[in-house]
Amino acid sequence: RVDASEVGVALRAGREALERRYGSALGLRGDARGLTLHAPALREAQIDVAEARSLLAAAVSAVGADWIESVHTWDQLRAVAREDLAADGIAVLEAASFDEERAPDVSLVPRRNVLVAMASGTSHGTPHAYDRHVPLVFLGPGFEPGTSAEPVRTVDVVPTLLDRLGLPLPPGLDGRVLGTPPGPSGDD
Repeated sequence: RVDASEVGVALRAGREALERRYGSALGLRGDARGLTLHAPALREAQIDVAEARSLLAAAVSAVGADWIESVHTWDQLRAVAREDLAADGIAVLEAASFDEERAPDVSLVPRRNVLVAMASGTSHGTPHAYDRHVPLVFLGPGFEPGTSAEPVRTVDVVPTLLDRLGLPLPPGLDGRVLGTPPGPSGDD
């Protein structure tokens, strides 16, 4: 477990870098997921958002916090999500849950088995395998007892349930009926 004060170290490094470059910290705030700039302050100061994000990412990376595995800007994750940019595995996984409206300007990905700013309990917010694994259980008519190690995706639940209920699958529905072979690319 890493105390929230460690996020504060990254936040201070970001604020100092912004103040050196722009004369202001630009309303920067942070949490365990990342650092977020205050958009109105950027617009008012006519600062290039991508430049400010890159500056922040470099400042946080320079801190060398041992709890951080990788640092990604909003722009990098957006490009990876749109398949415009080749990236390493962690960036690809992080981009898979990228939301343009909610993502921080700079994402902080903790190392494996590190919980940030949580005194107790756990979270499921990292791209690491243990946070992506979703147990799936079907019980009832239409399902044979047993277990399977078949790789599945959460989008496979609805087509499988519709199939077992004898209902038609809507055209273009994501996912596949479990128990049938995947399509040629492994997806449908």
